[in-house]
Formats: sequence, C-alpha cells, structure tokens
Amino acid sequence: MVYLEQQSGYLSQFADSQIAPLLNEILKQEVGEFSDDIHNAGDLALNLLICLKSNDDQNALKYYTIFNKRQPTKDSHWIYDNYVLFAIVCTVRKFNFDTQWIRNVISISYNGADSINKRIKDTFRNILAENYNAKGDFHQVSLVYQYLANDGHYQNEAINKMFHHLWLKSFPFFEEDFLNVLSIKAIEIAFSKKALLTDREFYYLNGFVPSFNARADLFAKIFSRLIIIGLIALVFYVIWKLNNSEKDYPLTVKMIVFLSSFSGVGVFAIWGWKGNFASFFRTFINKLFNYNEQR
Repeated sequence: MVYLEQQSGYLSQFADSQIAPLLNEILKQEVGEFSDDIHNAGDLALNLLICLKSNDDQNALKYYTIFNKRQPTKDSHWIYDNYVLFAIVCTVRKFNFDTQWIRNVISISYNGADSINKRIKDTFRNILAENYNAKGDFHQVSLVYQYLANDGHYQNEAINKMFHHLWLKSFPFFEEDFLNVLSIKAIEIAFSKKALLTDREFYYLNGFVPSFNARADLFAKIFSRLIIIGLIALVFYVIWKLNNSEKDYPLTVKMIVFLSSFSGVGVFAIWGWKGNFASFFRTFINKLFNYNEQR
C-alpha cells in the first residue's frame, strides 16, 4: 500500500519538472490556468485536461483541433508520452469527438512499445470504446478518466479489482511513472467511493502494516542468519570430530567435509543461501498470521 510519506516523497521529484502542471490537473481538485503555448504537446495536453475538468467543450474542441491537424509519424516524440495521450483520449471520449485520428496515433506508437505500454494503450482504446472493465486493462487509468470527466457511473468490479491488487503491493507499483501517478489518484478515488476509513482501518493502513512489514522482514533476516550460522557451526564441528577421531574415514567422506569447509566453497555457498532462507521465513510468517501481502 502507498504510505503517505512514500507518496509525498515520490511525487516531490516532479515538483519542478515540465510535467508538474499536468500532474496537478490529474491529482488535485483545483483547476489550473490555460497555457499560452499551443505548439508544445505537453501544454496542449494540459489545456485539454483543464477543459475536461471544467466541462468546457468549446475550448476543448479548439485545442483538440490544433492537435489533430498534426500528422504524426513513428519519430514524433509526443506520441510516446502517456500523459499527452491520456489527455487527448479523455477529451475525445468526454466530448464525443471523432476518434479516428487519436486511434491512428495510438496505433503508430503501439508497435514499438513494451508489454506494459501496450497494456496502457489498450486501456486507452477501451476508454474510447466506453469499455471501462475490459480484462487485462489498467483499471486505474479508466477510473481516473471517469473521475476527471465527472462520469459517476463507476463499475464496482473494476474498482475492487484495482483496489485489491494495489492494496498491499510494494510502492512504486510499476517502473512506469504514469501508472504510479494514476494509481495514487485511483486509490484516493476508491477510498472516497468506498467511504472514509474508520480509525481502526486508518491505523491498520498507516500504523500496523508498515510496522508489521518492517518487524517481519527483520525477524526473517535474523532467523535466516541464525540458521546459516548453525549450519556453519555444524560443519566445523564435524571437521573437528574427524580430525580428532582415531578412526580412519573413507576418502569420499573427507572430500565432502573438505568441500564444506573454508578450504572449499561449502561455507560460502551456505552463507549465500541467507536470502532464500529469509524469503522462506517471511512467507511462513505471512501464512502463520494469515497476512495477505502482495509484494
């Protein structure tokens, strides 16, 4: 789950960036000011989001017309900007503009995209088709569109699927900043639609969960190291017993002991297992306390 300090720290990196006004329109309720720069795709996208939030169809048509006069190619950088595409898609869907141009833009940018960005673009296509609950979509994207467009027909299935997927997942959720930003907003929307958290739920989210995760991870690491140290001690005890025994053990036994000692690679290999042991014990702790952690 996104803890408040993590969210604030993550978003602070964009505070002085060129996309800061765009993020403000997505994340904040207040409506910003139009940009006078109609040549920059990011500024045009900002203006479209402002029109979307203020239900300004005339200016939306004005700025969208400027956009769709462009004839993009695969070398046009802005067609790979998910924030720009999101703003255009939302505007087209909200005001029922013709979809052919933006569908062509999405298709041009689709071929060279990785799997995550292809899913984002598939989500854009489904928003254009008013399909907000398509299997495999990033439902946080369509949910944020519905919120910004003041479309109150939220589908509980999509909200619940998205919410449960992100609830205890480690943050940042994705390597793609666009998805992280929209996920933060979508979780906020989901909370508002599911009603405010009770005091107990708020404590669980911002108090118990971080504390439990930190202590469980620490316990798993300590216990895994104790097991490793115990195994190493056992190896040296066997070596000591062999060296001080009057019995002459077979060569194979001596070779095994040698490989398990500092003279071989055994001890170093055993120490290398500590990460796997820690992961195993963390999974055991989760099951012991019936704790559903999606990391």
